[in-house]
Amino acid sequence: GMAAAALGRRAEAVAAGERAVAMTAGRPLVLDARMATYSLAMIHARAGARDAALAALAAGLPMSPKVSAWWLRLDPAWDA
Repeated sequence: GMAAAALGRRAEAVAAGERAVAMTAGRPLVLDARMATYSLAMIHARAGARDAALAALAAGLPMSPKVSAWWLRLDPAWDA
């Protein structure tokens, strides 16, 4: 999904990200679900869909103690 987003193929990127989130939902490895949700948010951000990116972050942040508003400010990937 991230590669497709970097190439400007928004629909393909979002579909791949949403598949990853769906595949990890309800799985015992919570880390996979966190990373899939975080990646989907980054895909939306790279595609210019800020509202969708924020919605994905809002869904994923409660699951992740390592991703916080502070971390997002430090990560240059979110500077767009």
